[in-house]
Amino acid sequence: MQGLNTRFQIYYEQRIKHVQNHLYEFGINDTETSMHEFRLELKKLLSILKFLRKIYPKSNFKKQINILEKIFLIAGEIREFQLLVKWLENNELTDFRFNYFPNSVLQKNMYDLSIQIDHIKYDFGVLMQDAQSFVLGTNKILIDQYLIDLNARIEKKISKNCTEQEWHEIRKLIKRKIYAANWKEDIQDSNFAHFQKLQELIGQWHDAEVMINTLTLKKSLFIKDIEMQKSYSFAIDKLNQSLLSRNKKVVEWLGKSGIFI
Repeated sequence: MQGLNTRFQIYYEQRIKHVQNHLYEFGINDTETSMHEFRLELKKLLSILKFLRKIYPKSNFKKQINILEKIFLIAGEIREFQLLVKWLENNELTDFRFNYFPNSVLQKNMYDLSIQIDHIKYDFGVLMQDAQSFVLGTNKILIDQYLIDLNARIEKKISKNCTEQEWHEIRKLIKRKIYAANWKEDIQDSNFAHFQKLQELIGQWHDAEVMINTLTLKKSLFIKDIEMQKSYSFAIDKLNQSLLSRNKKVVEWLGKSGIFI
């Protein structure tokens, strides 16, 4: 892209480059860390497209958003599987892990993701060209207003007695705020670090909840296997303890800013 002269334009170009690198490197470096970084770059790029769609209602980024969200969803399933497998192995539940979470599941998800990636990686630059002119035409005032709107939505949600069911939505709003703040030359927000920590704590709580739900779905498969039932009960008990601990940290962090739930 020629003539980059704003933080937003530079940020957008960086996201295009980083996502494209991940698309081409897929299959070469598929570690848990690389999958997390890939999803993070997808989220950052999606946040830009959804912002542009909001401020330019007549624009049409449906195709780009749908494609990226499909890849993001499959990549998310892979990362959740990787996190659970790592947790089971760290807690010496290797037999349970290989019986009910074999590598073939991960391989199937990897294959599904590779199909989606192959569909777009060679044409990714062309696919994203439609957004380029809108990025170039977006000024600081529009970004400032977007951040004001996000702050208002976050404040509204956390100033009331929000439930656990609302925490994930709060986290998504905070992450949009964090991404959007990087579109500006300066970040003037005294609560920025607080919200960064809050979304991290909610993310850790959510990871534990997802692992519990995934294990619970497998419960009927080993109803006649006493040893596997013992492993399941051990895992569920330990994860529930972790969930309660992480829940407490979220509540405490909300309370630090005078918000009571």
